[in-house]
Amino acid sequence: MSSPIASRVLDSTSEAGYDATEKLILAGGASKLEYPGVNYCQGCGDRLGSKVVEGQERPHCASCRSTVFMDPKVAVVVLVSMDGGIVLIRRAIEPALGGWSFPAGYVDRGEVVEEAAAREVIEETGLTVKVSGLVDLISFAGETVILAVYAAEVIGGALTAGSDSTEVRVFDPDELPALAFPHDIEIVARWRNWTGRSLTAQEPL
Repeated sequence: MSSPIASRVLDSTSEAGYDATEKLILAGGASKLEYPGVNYCQGCGDRLGSKVVEGQERPHCASCRSTVFMDPKVAVVVLVSMDGGIVLIRRAIEPALGGWSFPAGYVDRGEVVEEAAAREVIEETGLTVKVSGLVDLISFAGETVILAVYAAEVIGGALTAGSDSTEVRVFDPDELPALAFPHDIEIVARWRNWTGRSLTAQEPL
């Protein structure tokens, strides 16, 4: 799964199996989250109403007094260093079909986040990597996805486009193509900053 986009409202699936599009709005001084498709209580089957709980209007069952809390999704974005450049994939799926972006995708439930990062890279690029470190966590108000941005180094494999991409290439960080999503530019900036700090920290005293 490639490049969850932080510039749009995203679909997510709750632990109860609901398909939901969450959008943050303000209503009466309390945050209200809209949950299309979350209509019935998973405990008793009654139709859900709503109630302000912990400052947000949430789906609530009056019969069994249970409240539905929709957790955010966690996704990994991986900047892979190779031959002096970084690895990008050309997307084979929407959104941003045909655009260039980083290997990325959702973390499975129960999966170690760093292992998810390495898994997404091999699935989308054919490369085996060692995760170097966490560059940053990126989140936006009203968005349902938290991006965990990692740096990684190649330790094996061969550069090959996966099912979510039509092409995979190494680009000079100073000569990147137009990137697929608005937040990709910010991700590169944070990676540059992290790389500088990381190299400085490794210099001998």
